[in-house]
Amino acid sequence: MKVSLRSNLEEGRLFSGFFCVLTLSLLAAAFAGTPAFAAPPSLVPITSCNTVINQPGSYFLANDLSCFGQDGINIIVDHVTVSLNGHSITADVEDFGFFGNGISVGIGVLKGNAHVTIMGPGTITGFNAGINFEQVTQSTVANVMATGNFFGFVINGGFAAGCAQSCPSTKNTFQGNISTNNDQHGFTMNGANQNTYLGNTASNNFNGHGILIFIGTGNDVNNNVANNNGDGGITLVGGTATGNNVIRNTANGNGSFDLFDTSADCTSNTWRTTPSVLLHCRAFNKLAS
Repeated sequence: MKVSLRSNLEEGRLFSGFFCVLTLSLLAAAFAGTPAFAAPPSLVPITSCNTVINQPGSYFLANDLSCFGQDGINIIVDHVTVSLNGHSITADVEDFGFFGNGISVGIGVLKGNAHVTIMGPGTITGFNAGINFEQVTQSTVANVMATGNFFGFVINGGFAAGCAQSCPSTKNTFQGNISTNNDQHGFTMNGANQNTYLGNTASNNFNGHGILIFIGTGNDVNNNVANNNGDGGITLVGGTATGNNVIRNTANGNGSFDLFDTSADCTSNTWRTTPSVLLHCRAFNKLAS
């Protein structure tokens, strides 16, 4: 039987085309259920004072902020990152006094906020509090300077939400920050449990303590510097500040005591420094070794 070469070629082309279509269809079906690579989240610029962040996301300070009787940035939602991007947030102290917050997190939020990151470098000046946490958990502040405020860094329970110290700020990290030349305390804690303060400087605050734990338990205060403050260097209030670890900090030249535990015998907290520094207890002094 005579076979047509033309017929064979046409059949080959048809088979080849069918095979290509089938292959593409199978590939399309295979990848149909595979999500595409997610694009990196877009950064949202912050350009003005009294900015309220109520949506999760990544934000950056696009310019210096000069605030007149206003807050700087208020964060009231979880999963937020704010980069200060080398800029400053400054309040008009001469006309308005110490007003509001440079950056606040969780103020008035019923269940507080979590997973917030505030990254420097950046400077906050002239507010009642440079950075104010209320009922905040698992969040981080790093490489931020608070100077010329009433308080530098405030870490409290949910006072504005009505639950005060019963709903404390917990498991936050403050690292590499500078709190200096503020009127009162560099870091103050009133309802703050299991937080970490690592490698911060709290010095030259005029009328307060470098680091003060008023009500708080289980906090780690490690490798910080608290020099030349008007009152104490690092102070823990006996009876309400218990179970804290204060280790390898430097405190010198403060107005009252460099290291002060107002409990009778300083056994409610763990104190260790290298070299040994005199620890003042309510009843007597001893070396924090």
